[in-house]
Amino acid sequence: MERRRRHGAPHDDGRIRVAQNGPINRGLYFGARSAIVNGRLVETTPGRAVEIYGAEIDRDMAEARVRERGAPYRRPAGLYETPEGYLRQLRADAQAADRAAVNLDRMNRGLPPLSEETYLANPVRPRGAPDPDAPTIDILQRAMRPEFRYGRSGPNVYTVPRSMFEEIVGGLTYRTPVLPAPARYKGAWFSRGDQCVIGLRYSDDHGPTIDVIRHGLFEVLNDIKIHQR
Repeated sequence: MERRRRHGAPHDDGRIRVAQNGPINRGLYFGARSAIVNGRLVETTPGRAVEIYGAEIDRDMAEARVRERGAPYRRPAGLYETPEGYLRQLRADAQAADRAAVNLDRMNRGLPPLSEETYLANPVRPRGAPDPDAPTIDILQRAMRPEFRYGRSGPNVYTVPRSMFEEIVGGLTYRTPVLPAPARYKGAWFSRGDQCVIGLRYSDDHGPTIDVIRHGLFEVLNDIKIHQR
């Protein structure tokens, strides 16, 4: 049997496949450095693949907020031919859904809806959306519990159900700037407002993984890793 590498270590060759709306891990797979864009495989990088993974979560959560308000929602039509184009479309779709949720709340209060131009000039965070200024520790601590420790994993390694993992990713990446990650890191880094830097990558041993790259003011977050069960 092939010996497993050290727990939580990034995989070596960085081969990742992104499958649009895939049924497993929301389209993030180990296996090939390519993305399915408009039904065809297109070359991409592990970092871009992971950005797409986070953006898919943000989009789907934004659209769910509209449906929670009891309104039907249809995603705007968009065409894209590259992973970068798909990523831009994902972000545009999330923003469109956020505007729809904001306008539903405004109309319920008897206020006129915001035009696309007005909203883009000053985006409003809809009720129920993650707070981009929330302390990183508040988002991660729901996973840092004894029941999410498994086997011989280290003291700072946790494994949570997929639904919780994706909610955490959504909270960490919502309107969060992306930083250039070192070439050795097979994923993407996100710069939080409280001086924390969060990494999101795909581990060949453990699947989607959140790493605390820089703990900022919260030393308790040092070396924390969260895997998806």
